Amino acid sequence: MATTPEGKVKAAVRKRLKALGYWHYFPVQNGLGCVGIPDVIGCKPVTITPEMVGKTIGVFFAVETKAPGKLKNTTPNQRKNIDAINAHFGHAEVVDDAEKMEIVTWPTRSTEQLRTKE
Repeated sequence: MATTPEGKVKAAVRKRLKALGYWHYFPVQNGLGCVGIPDVIGCKPVTITPEMVGKTIGVFFAVETKAPGKLKNTTPNQRKNIDAINAHFGHAEVVDDAEKMEIVTWPTRSTEQLRTKE
């Protein structure tokens, strides 16, 4: 079965997120959902430092996949949703390589860096 370049990225993202144990799903676009929703929606467990009570929380994340070299090919609706998720302290990104997903090492940036993220 032939796979598109973006399909290969999606498969690699799915495999990596599964290996990391992150809860995630690929929402099906059917006209009733949110226009421009990223390809992957999920939640990553994060352990808060002892100074922050020492509990584990979940961080909402979204991944928009693109074919290699097509990172800038987001639609205005995709960009709006990615920006909104980041503005509300979730983590959303566009990837063309599963090995370069920032969610794996996030959160390592300050709140201010998250708010001003491109």
